[in-house]
Amino acid sequence: QENNQLTLVIKLTGNSDKESMENIILQLELAIKSKFPDMELQLSFGDDAL
Repeated sequence: QENNQLTLVIKLTGNSDKESMENIILQLELAIKSKFPDMELQLSFGDDAL
């Protein structure tokens, strides 16, 4: 079975505090892992992640 790679870029811009934005990213990570448990997921977030 061939490996497919998907790159997803999400930029969150606004007045929300950093902790709330990180919480959203972590919830997204959990949702992806529960849907695709065998997928390798590399997640980076922060001011200089991209």
